[in-house]
Amino acid sequence: MAPKGATAACCLFFACFFSDVLSAVRADGANGKRQNLLLDVDTGVDDAMAITLAASSPNVCVLAITVVAGNTNLSNAYNNTLRVLQAINRTDIPVYKGADRPIDGRWDYEEIYFGPDNFGNASSLYPMGNNSAPDPNTYGYLKMIEVIKNSSNDLTLVLLGPLTNLAIALLVEPNLTENVTAIYILGGNIYGRGNILPGSEFNFLTDPEAALVVLQRALCPVYSRPDF
Repeated sequence: MAPKGATAACCLFFACFFSDVLSAVRADGANGKRQNLLLDVDTGVDDAMAITLAASSPNVCVLAITVVAGNTNLSNAYNNTLRVLQAINRTDIPVYKGADRPIDGRWDYEEIYFGPDNFGNASSLYPMGNNSAPDPNTYGYLKMIEVIKNSSNDLTLVLLGPLTNLAIALLVEPNLTENVTAIYILGGNIYGRGNILPGSEFNFLTDPEAALVVLQRALCPVYSRPDF
């Protein structure tokens, strides 16, 4: 479990990062039209802030949330996402389970971030709401493909965990992002600094193959920011 100071610093960073994303999205939609978002998350206490900010913004419409294994296993991340939506009274946003491990199939995660439930050991205090998705077990990458194809020139992707879901979607549909407004990624590093190993940032290190696929194959503007 992360120390209290580290948790607070992480949450503050997330608030700043996502506020910047929402400001950019509002600028893209300066014509006054609400901007569509698709969130891809590995929900713990940090992603919970991003979901809350996006879902409460009057200028943004969250079309769907896809979940990926990252900070915790897929089941925890999915359940925590439902807890957040229940807490903020936004169970109308559909949630879909995505990849439960990186592209290469390995999964050696240790539950050390934000407790075993990735929610500060507070999951028992926050009940899960109902999922409005018709079939929440639809593969996350398939839902990404569907949402992107149905949102002509008016969709921003925000990826807050490992990039596995979008990478798989791009391997299936190489031209998928040609009409996406922008992709915002929480990940990568600069100046050779890392936050999990020297020179390695967590989201990219968890699935480096997925990061490579997304950065090489995206056909729209991509903005990446290290999560430290």
